[in-house]
Amino acid sequence: MPFTMNKVIIIGRLGADPEFRTSPQGLNICRFRVATNERYRDRASGEWKEETDWHNVVVFGPLAETANKLLRKGSRVCVEGRNKTRQYEKNGVTMYVTEVIARSLVFLESRGEREVVETTGYDNEFADPTSFYINDIQNETFSQVEGEVPEEEDDLPF
Repeated sequence: MPFTMNKVIIIGRLGADPEFRTSPQGLNICRFRVATNERYRDRASGEWKEETDWHNVVVFGPLAETANKLLRKGSRVCVEGRNKTRQYEKNGVTMYVTEVIARSLVFLESRGEREVVETTGYDNEFADPTSFYINDIQNETFSQVEGEVPEEEDDLPF
């Protein structure tokens, strides 16, 4: 079977404050839109132009609550996740929407002394939303970014 991958990484700014809700099953869900910009020179006119793309982002679990607390309109964020297209009915017409299901976020806005905060997505059901981790998805291991660093045992006499 050939190798496949569904991975998205976007860096941009929020277009509005996040929308937060809790599902009837108790799952936290946070939705927001991220704008990314690309500047290019128009070949015909030679003028610089800017193109903006909007990305719908959905965050689940403990990370959703953290995102809702830290993100606001205009916040810079790096989102890593996967694309998911879903469909729904509106006035008898089938509508499609593509969303980025976030696995991890990097908040690129300064919050006190912490300038970059990395957290995991809902993949780690035991993640404490007040702790900040990097999610190593391939090995399904989690290592703490800030705070105490585990001491390594060695055979050195000093």
